[in-house]
Order: sequence, then structure tokens, then C-alpha cells
Amino acid sequence: MRNTTVQWLRSGVVQRTAPLAVQIQNMAWKIAADLGGQSPYDSFWIYTTGGGIIAIQRGDLLIDLQAIDPLTTWPARYRVFGRPEQYFATYMRIPCEELIGN
Repeated sequence: MRNTTVQWLRSGVVQRTAPLAVQIQNMAWKIAADLGGQSPYDSFWIYTTGGGIIAIQRGDLLIDLQAIDPLTTWPARYRVFGRPEQYFATYMRIPCEELIGN
């Protein structure tokens, strides 16, 4: 588990100018496979830690502004592969796969 900030993109367009504060946690491979993840061992839960209600959707891209992909030296990228769940106006739980080396 780690805290970071991400930039949110949909179809290559930034959806929010201010970065989102999030917490990234490992997802069990079995849960990722059940949710339809193509790469269960590179799947994570991303929890927003502020920002109120947001409209993240399946297929959106979250770019980590602090972590680097070691294969490309670009910022780490996460693709939303399942249905994000909003919990009141407090936080959102987002199932994502890390895009490694693409």
C-alpha cells in the first residue's frame, strides 16, 4: 500500500486539472481474474483519498505522478478495467491494471 497522486485521462484528454490523491493497494489475483482483468498479477485497487464524487469509468487511464515504470522510464500507468464504486462522497474504489512496458 502506498499513497501517491495521479492524473486522470479519458481518451487521451485530461479530465481534471488538479491531481487526485490516491492510495494504491495490491489486488488478489483471484479477484482480478473474477473481475475480468487481463493481467491478474498486475492488478491493483486504487482508492481516492479526497476530491469528492468523481466520474471515473472503465477504460480511463490513471498516471502515477510519483512512480516510474522501470521498463520505459515513463510514469507508471494504470488502466481501469472494472466498475469503480463510489462510497458516499468520501472515496472511490477503482480496479486497475498496471500497464507495464507499453
